[in-house]
Amino acid sequence: MHSFAPAVLRTLSVRSNYNRQLLLTSDGATLGLDWFNGCDAPSYGPYATPILLVCHGINGGSHEGYCKWACATAVARGWRAVVLNYRGCNGLP
Repeated sequence: MHSFAPAVLRTLSVRSNYNRQLLLTSDGATLGLDWFNGCDAPSYGPYATPILLVCHGINGGSHEGYCKWACATAVARGWRAVVLNYRGCNGLP
């Protein structure tokens, strides 16, 4: 029998700090771009680095373990990472 505990522990151990950027849509909704661990900092340059866009599942958000893991993996490769939070999810109206 295989244990999934190591994978869970790795997911729980990802430290994350997001900077939220709000986007207002033409139909009045609010979307949130959560940039992972300072990836939105100007020192990266606008076109110098690939950006990973993570889209969460239904009723999820950037707080989910799989989102943090995907962002941390991208940053470890030198990319920028951002999670798109949909309307009504993760504290958005």
